[in-house]
Amino acid sequence: MKTATMTPDEERVAAFTRDFALRPSSFGRRSRVVERVAFWLFRLATYLIVAATTYIFLDIGVKGARTVFTTTPPFLNVSFLTEKQETLYVFDFEGKKLSLGDGEFRA
Repeated sequence: MKTATMTPDEERVAAFTRDFALRPSSFGRRSRVVERVAFWLFRLATYLIVAATTYIFLDIGVKGARTVFTTTPPFLNVSFLTEKQETLYVFDFEGKKLSLGDGEFRA
C-alpha cells in the first residue's frame, strides 16, 4: 500500500504491520482451547488463594476477639492489653497441670 505522500519510514511501518498482523484465522482451535484452559486454571488458583487468605484472617480475628473482649464489665481484657507479653509455661506438678507466665515461672 504505497502512496505518493508516504515517507520511507511510514512505508516500512505499513509493510511490517501488514506482514505480521494477527488475524483470527492465524490461531488454531487447539491453541484457543489451551489458552482458555490456562486462563481458567489461573483464575481458580487465584480464587483459592483469596479464599485461604480470608479464612486465615477471619480465624485470627475470631480467636483474637475472644481473647480481647469479655462478657463482664469493662468488656475488655485490660490485663491482656496492658501487661507485657510473656511466654506461657504449661507443666505437670504433683499430678496437677499448672500454667505460669515467664515472670512467675522464673521467680
